[in-house]
Amino acid sequence: MYVKGRFEQRFHEHVTALDLAEKRVAELLRSLVFRYEEAAGERIVSAYLTHRGRAAKLAHPYQIHVTYPEPGVIRRYCGGGDALAWVDWVVDPMSFRRNSERSRMDAGLSK
Repeated sequence: MYVKGRFEQRFHEHVTALDLAEKRVAELLRSLVFRYEEAAGERIVSAYLTHRGRAAKLAHPYQIHVTYPEPGVIRRYCGGGDALAWVDWVVDPMSFRRNSERSRMDAGLSK
């Protein structure tokens, strides 16, 4: 929840990189945002509809953004309204905090 100019974390989960396919991350993030925004069914369905191969019909589609919050990590996130969902993916364990032994994804959502 967005409270007093800050996001309050509502959900946090650690998973191994093998348990979450990279090609499914965007769908997961959008689903989390819809869930925590308590979106109506019609809004969710319209977000996934296409018009002859073009962009979804949703007025403000949730774009996936990429940042690099620290060495060895890629963050993919999306949000709209008061919800923001992200996945941090450790892509270079040797650069990540120097004590990480294996790659992992860290998924979360703030609302």
